[in-house]
Amino acid sequence: MSTLAQRSPFRTVHTSRVEIRCFGGFQLRVHGRPIDHTAIRPRTRTALRLLAMRAGHSVHRETLLDALWPDTDAVPATHNLHVTLSSLRKFLDSVADGSCQLVRSGDAYQLALPTGGYSDVATFGAAIDTAHDARLAGDFDTLTVALRTALDVYHGDLLPEDGPEEWVVGTREALRRRAATAAVDLARSAVLRDDHEEAVAAAEQCTEIDRYCDAGWRLLIEACTRVGDLAAAGRARKRYAEIIATLG
Repeated sequence: MSTLAQRSPFRTVHTSRVEIRCFGGFQLRVHGRPIDHTAIRPRTRTALRLLAMRAGHSVHRETLLDALWPDTDAVPATHNLHVTLSSLRKFLDSVADGSCQLVRSGDAYQLALPTGGYSDVATFGAAIDTAHDARLAGDFDTLTVALRTALDVYHGDLLPEDGPEEWVVGTREALRRRAATAAVDLARSAVLRDDHEEAVAAAEQCTEIDRYCDAGWRLLIEACTRVGDLAAAGRARKRYAEIIATLG
């Protein structure tokens, strides 16, 4: 666990009735109990993860069809979708006591969480939006808290188990960029506050999220130097040089 995560006042144990986590690997918990979803069919599991990363938001039928049956004709693909979602609905009813539901609205479907339900992707997005608004308003206390919250939530790439699947790659890369930017922003804020310990932690997290982020490496070297850890600054400088060398 990073120093930054340990320090964050928002690092809490979630006790929501339903918790969905997609950063660093998919998890579904109900009343704090992890739910084993490996018994359902592979396509049903994929549909669950796709809907989970957008929990609380509608996903159009065509998006689901393109993701799950990209090379299948429309009629059989639509039939497969209905069967898959019916299976998913039964699974959710059996494990979540109806508190997490698959809701249909026209040609779109949504994984609807109960009041107080938790989604790490939704929490991350809300924190990033709050940070953006706080920056525009010049509210640097709120900005710092929001950035800490976003980085506390981001535990790794979005749904890594789905690899290079087209339906997740774009969103995964976008969220990774936003997380790296948040880490850079927090590190810069910490430098201005002379909180060099947090600057080191945030900059280090940035380089873990995106090893090619120049700003993250420069901030890490600067923060380590300011905190007096010249050995760490030297190691960071060496790793940064090695990464630049790989780029030719």
